[in-house]
Amino acid sequence: MATTPYSPVTWGDNEPVFTKKLNKMAQNDQWLYENTPRMLYKAQGVARTQGVKIASGIATVHPDKDTFNRDTIYFGSFFTVGCRPIVVVSLINNGEAYIHLSTHGISGQFPDHRGFELHGHTDKRSGLNVFTRTYYVSWIAVGY
Repeated sequence: MATTPYSPVTWGDNEPVFTKKLNKMAQNDQWLYENTPRMLYKAQGVARTQGVKIASGIATVHPDKDTFNRDTIYFGSFFTVGCRPIVVVSLINNGEAYIHLSTHGISGQFPDHRGFELHGHTDKRSGLNVFTRTYYVSWIAVGY
């Protein structure tokens, strides 16, 4: 296991404060600051670098007798009310490579703090007219 410049600092009962431990705490604080991932959320007229969150998962869409299928993904209370997360989806290939994915809001155009609808469409030109098996989609949402 690799070592880092960060090291835990503990205080015993009635232990006096020493410069060595205070310096180590300051070094730890600096290390955490320098090694914390930086994120920028910039969408829908909002730009922020503080309080940005990432959620991810895998959605399952089951077989259907149609060229269109959907699944609804809920975020629970992870994102702040009013947030419109940026959602990216990608098919985990299961042999049906002619599936087109899109995201929509649960009750609007854009995904919001509640979640999103994942829509899958088959390409009729491929000869694949229906969803013949379960497919999986990985998704990542960035919001605040």
